[in-house]
Amino acid sequence: MTRIRTGIGRWGWILAAVLTVVVVAGGVTATILLVRRSDTPSVGGPDVVGVDPQYLLAPIKSTQPTTGWTFRLQDAIPGATGSLAYFGPVIANRAYYIATDTPRGPGAYAATRQWVFGLDLATGKFALAPVELPGDSQCFVNGPTTILCLADSSSPVGRHAWVIDSTSGAIIHSGPTNLSPYNTKHGPVVQQYGAYALVTVDKPEFGETGWYGVDSNAELTWHVPSAGNPIYGGEVFSPDWPTPTMADTDREVQVDGKTQTEYIVFSLADGAVFHDKEYPASGPAWVTADGFVTYVRVDSKSAIAFYDNTGKRINLIKQDGKNRLSLFSPSHYGLPIVLDETPSGEETWNVYDTRGQKLVALHGIEGYARASAATEGRIVGSHVFFAPGEHETGEAPTWTQVDLKTGKPGTSCNKMDLGVPGYLASDGKVVITRPWNTVGAKEDHVNAVDTSTCAVLWDIPIPMGDDRIYRRGNTIVQNSDTELKQIVVS
Repeated sequence: MTRIRTGIGRWGWILAAVLTVVVVAGGVTATILLVRRSDTPSVGGPDVVGVDPQYLLAPIKSTQPTTGWTFRLQDAIPGATGSLAYFGPVIANRAYYIATDTPRGPGAYAATRQWVFGLDLATGKFALAPVELPGDSQCFVNGPTTILCLADSSSPVGRHAWVIDSTSGAIIHSGPTNLSPYNTKHGPVVQQYGAYALVTVDKPEFGETGWYGVDSNAELTWHVPSAGNPIYGGEVFSPDWPTPTMADTDREVQVDGKTQTEYIVFSLADGAVFHDKEYPASGPAWVTADGFVTYVRVDSKSAIAFYDNTGKRINLIKQDGKNRLSLFSPSHYGLPIVLDETPSGEETWNVYDTRGQKLVALHGIEGYARASAATEGRIVGSHVFFAPGEHETGEAPTWTQVDLKTGKPGTSCNKMDLGVPGYLASDGKVVITRPWNTVGAKEDHVNAVDTSTCAVLWDIPIPMGDDRIYRRGNTIVQNSDTELKQIVVS
């Protein structure tokens, strides 16, 4: 694998898959899975099977949560009488927020002042003291030590960029910009992708089209040429896995006068594009917990290649006979799952670690003629969970689990929602989720469910429209427009 440098600097999940079963009393279901633990030899994968413990919460208690620290916006920043908004991701247990004052004057909608600050999630105290900026802007984490804030033409200060040192609070740069925080009509558009600010240019009047990085002077740096098509989903990766430093996408290239689609992975830190000269990508790639996987061609047949985060190929899963291999698009980032389909239509889901070691093979699912009906799934600790992708009855989906270490099926449960945005966090056994809501429900809920028994340990009712509960790093936080509260669950 060759890294092609296009500039300066350095450099989900998992699929979905599904099973369904017959629901019995109490919400627990009985399911028979034809599963075996893989006997594929190790190829040097990590000792951890499933989610790395550093991304799990401490053991979640079975008693009702209590309130830890409380951050009151107007006590901490007296002038901040407007809204409180999070931007991320969390870096070194710091959560970043923007607070604004109240818009003034008839018809005014933009704030005249705002404050950018960071909270230590362990204490609720300032980890980055408030940095006051004029006007109203959108902010982005741009690597481990900088924050980029952009005001557009609707702001009282006009189009402007600030670059803040996220450790000291120093304003490194302040000046006019053509970067846009919202859309490509007004200039190069900036989005949060993983741990970096990613710039897209899709109009020649703003520069050569493609994707760019941004430096400490709010100037464009490395460049990956393309038509400038958006790359979606970069802000929704699960905190159960490392924040990605790579992006996967496709672009159109000219080969012998013909337009072809090229599938690429590139570094968000320096724009280095990864190419495998021996086995060029023949289909979409997906970033995993510590590398990426993609389709390649081997002897005119489809195969799936595994790469580490330096672009080095570490394994190759070849097609067996006339079987068809399909790599499911990761919905929650982390581990890849490959569908192996025989010419007769028999399907097997093979769950791999990021180094290409097969963990379990699911040969059949009771109640479903085809395994490919699966569209939702998640890794929780060392188990993989699946659920139906369509909930035609409006009832909560049933999640069925398999142990990645033993291949044994576990308890099925419909009292939790491991999809997006239902899932919040887990300790590897107990999950915290927003359970399935029916249309017209009067209140939302956050609950904790023991996945080994499907028992609800506790439940927090939340009136619709009131404070929301989020996961920030490994901390559960209740967030309103004026206040943040730590919910102590461990």
